[in-house]
Amino acid sequence: MEKFNQNTNIILVDWGTTNLRAYLFSIKKNKAIKFYNSDEGITKLRLKNDYLEILEKILINFKVNLNIPIFLAGMVGSKNGLVEIPYRTTPASKKNIGQNIISKKMKNMKLFFIPGLSYHKKKFFDVIRGEETIAIGAMKIKKDKNFFICCPGTHSKWIKIKNNKIILFETYLTGDLFSSISNNTILSKSMSKSGKFSKKYFLFALKAIKESSLSYMLFKVRTMNLFNQSNQIESESYLSGLIIGEEIKNVSKKINKNKVYLISEGKLLKFYLLAFNFFKIEYKILDYKKAFISGAKELYEQL
Repeated sequence: MEKFNQNTNIILVDWGTTNLRAYLFSIKKNKAIKFYNSDEGITKLRLKNDYLEILEKILINFKVNLNIPIFLAGMVGSKNGLVEIPYRTTPASKKNIGQNIISKKMKNMKLFFIPGLSYHKKKFFDVIRGEETIAIGAMKIKKDKNFFICCPGTHSKWIKIKNNKIILFETYLTGDLFSSISNNTILSKSMSKSGKFSKKYFLFALKAIKESSLSYMLFKVRTMNLFNQSNQIESESYLSGLIIGEEIKNVSKKINKNKVYLISEGKLLKFYLLAFNFFKIEYKILDYKKAFISGAKELYEQL
């Protein structure tokens, strides 16, 4: 594997299902000096060349040449991404993950793919791609021995850390479920797409889901609207509360007294803070970008 000197700039790419984030990181300054963000997640890409064109666009945006090392984490290394990188099994440390980074040269670009992880329990598997890098960053920043990480998103991830190793994780289809229901079911007619939020109805949904089941409570989104118990903005917030509440209700039974680090941003951070407080989960907030950059740098140093 190639060695890099301490004056090198590197590019760190967090390429997910719905979003893409890239950072130009200065080894000498030990910080990200430029940032690129877009909605060019892998669900919008069809051809391998689409990925390479976007990477070339990032190089132009950062005003760097083709020789710069590009470290890629996330769904870009999945079966539906640019190159499928095999999953590593848990438990896994930064050393395990770093030793299995795979390098490729494509269109004269030096690409280094960070592998995702798989977890097997009984008859079922679970996987993460990208969150392993965030978890490595959280270990570096917080230096705790035992804790959970919550990474909300299209597919929300809960990761357990023990003695500087990723032990297990669970995936909740929270974001995908909200999108599918709000766009492709009869409930879509009861909701606004304005992006406005009703805290009252979000909390109302958390209370409802704590005492009942998701499949039963979902239709109440429609009936509340039919009988003028909610408007379209309130109905959308209610649906969000039901789906996030179902996730947190289930996880709250498993975390016991472990610390939880919530790694999120934007409106999702606000929603999860409300849900954590409602279900009385003790937490601390960890900056998403800081965790990813720290983790990617840790893995870069394993080369």
